[in-house]
Amino acid sequence: MIIVSMLRATIIVVVVLCASVGALPFQDCGSQYRLISVDIPTCPTAPCTLTLGDRVNISTNFLADFKSSTVSLDAYYVISTIQIPVAVAYDPCSQSSCSVEQGETKQYGVSIDVENFLPPLDGDLVVQLFNENSRKIVCYILTVRLRCKNNVCEDRNNVFPALMKRQ
Repeated sequence: MIIVSMLRATIIVVVVLCASVGALPFQDCGSQYRLISVDIPTCPTAPCTLTLGDRVNISTNFLADFKSSTVSLDAYYVISTIQIPVAVAYDPCSQSSCSVEQGETKQYGVSIDVENFLPPLDGDLVVQLFNENSRKIVCYILTVRLRCKNNVCEDRNNVFPALMKRQ
């Protein structure tokens, strides 16, 4: 009987670990919906290293506790207390309403461009989703490391000089 109980406990732990593989640790910053997971395929571990000049896909999975007719995205980096808007390359809800039904589990995928002018520093990526009433339905923070391609940065003296000195 003890062996069967231990086997069941082991199976449960394995199932939970398998379900979380690929999901990044995040800090919830006031989600009204139940945030299930955040996944960036190119970032298997945290902190997530984002390469300047790359396009990054982000998948957010959540469970809706109430209906929302529309979903809109606001995302930005926080680097040395400075907020820098994220360049959104693809947002599925920018061309349509993306309604969410109560009780629905939804996957929201966007693509962002990690622009070359960003300073190669550590910081946070803040992602917020709002509904038609400007109610924050999803909000999370990911720790990120912005890095130049092959660790070689172009001339960056004209952008964020104060931040560059702190590196």
